[in-house]
Amino acid sequence: ASKSRLSKTLVEFGARQENVKLFSDFDQALQAYNDYDARLILCDYFIVGGSGFDLFREIRKSEKGHEAINILI
Repeated sequence: ASKSRLSKTLVEFGARQENVKLFSDFDQALQAYNDYDARLILCDYFIVGGSGFDLFREIRKSEKGHEAINILI
């Protein structure tokens, strides 16, 4: 429920709906990072299959231009 509310709030503040992606677990989130050009990642500390910090570490290991991404855990 909180993910949906946050998504709705981001859209109300001007984000385009098609740019707001919601994922339920670590593997989905990491795959989405690899598939999309993310600028902002909001993540719970505890997620199924890992943690927000695990996701952060995996993103930092990647070869994409991750220095331009804001990650909030």
